[in-house]
Amino acid sequence: MPVFQIGIYFVHLNKNSLVNKPSLNILILIILIAVLVFSINLVYLDYTIGDICPKIGMIPACYLVLFYFIILLLLHIFKTSVLIFIIFSGFALALAIFSSVGQLIGVTQCPKSDFGFPLCYIALLFFSSLILMKFIEEKRKS
Repeated sequence: MPVFQIGIYFVHLNKNSLVNKPSLNILILIILIAVLVFSINLVYLDYTIGDICPKIGMIPACYLVLFYFIILLLLHIFKTSVLIFIIFSGFALALAIFSSVGQLIGVTQCPKSDFGFPLCYIALLFFSSLILMKFIEEKRKS
């Protein structure tokens, strides 16, 4: 079998079985639940220890991130408009970009993972991924 045909076979597999509509929907749900659990833990640590998360005005950014993950989970579960999901994701993405840029230039200090990686970068990755997956999910419906 030529290499070209093998490549087409993998694309065919990915399109029809590995990333089909139900699995993408479930993947979004799993990601939202996982990041929600981590966000709750981070908010708990910020509440009990204090000053772990950078503040946006008087509100710790991790509280806002938790709020957005809760909203996105509810929007996903109740299958609301993709546009509303993307709008809320966009607000959260803007917050993650703001925090990540602040971390890069040294203005803010994001909490770090156990491996020393700033969590604002991880939030940026997750919010970007969620928007992309919702776009793909919507495109496949039509």
